[in-house]
Amino acid sequence: MDQTTILRGHDLFQSLSAEDTAALAERASRKNCRRGEIIYRADSPVSHVFICLEGKIALEVPDGVVDTVAKGQLFGVAALIDASRYPTTARALVPATVLAIEAKLLRQVLQAHSVFGFHVMSRVAQIYYHRFVQGRVDAVVAPRIAAAAP
Repeated sequence: MDQTTILRGHDLFQSLSAEDTAALAERASRKNCRRGEIIYRADSPVSHVFICLEGKIALEVPDGVVDTVAKGQLFGVAALIDASRYPTTARALVPATVLAIEAKLLRQVLQAHSVFGFHVMSRVAQIYYHRFVQGRVDAVVAPRIAAAAP
């Protein structure tokens, strides 16, 4: 399946015109990752937003895994909020295939198409909200579990 078909099939990109989808797909690249392979490192310059096409990806910080990403999910979304560096390391937990979309071009498309831009940024907000809530739960629950252990 080519990149244009992949993007057109993803719910996030369905509202884009064929021309914009083709432009994004033209500068996107597919990458096959081995188990344990690093896709990007924390504190490395942001360059791409990724879609997990197959497999599972861990988003890690020095203290552990912040989130996991499965088929169809976005990661590397810091690139969409003008962050200069990735806040996490992305590592393939199993053999995986990802689609890397050039972040600068995607930001230009978001700015040119406000409805599409709003839709994408709403998804980004949901991703960060989920990670924030999960982090808060982990911060509260883990000490309680440790304290209750014999």
